[in-house]
Amino acid sequence: MARRRAAVILFAVLGGCSQPPMFAVDVDEKIEGGTLILNGKSAALLHNVDGAYWGKWNGSDASGRIDIRYPDGTLAHCRVGYVTQGMEPQRFTVRHRECTQSFGLIPTSSRT
Repeated sequence: MARRRAAVILFAVLGGCSQPPMFAVDVDEKIEGGTLILNGKSAALLHNVDGAYWGKWNGSDASGRIDIRYPDGTLAHCRVGYVTQGMEPQRFTVRHRECTQSFGLIPTSSRT
């Protein structure tokens, strides 16, 4: 009985752990970098081998934006709506310095 109870408690605790939301941004030209800003806190985007820039949010439920910096100093902004733990990766595509949210797999950048 005690083992069964411990197993139920362990399952409930582990089942409540959700993955933090991830963010992928695919760009069509060289950038200086990017920043994920949620609830006033920021994290740098990292350039991944898949060609996209990725960020992860470890905080609570949030909304905000992603800023993309270009070598000439201009910024592109991606609006990030409500995010919470356990969500699928949030994907964005920046073309001609305009950001849109994508759904499904994002294409690999050809110029990064």
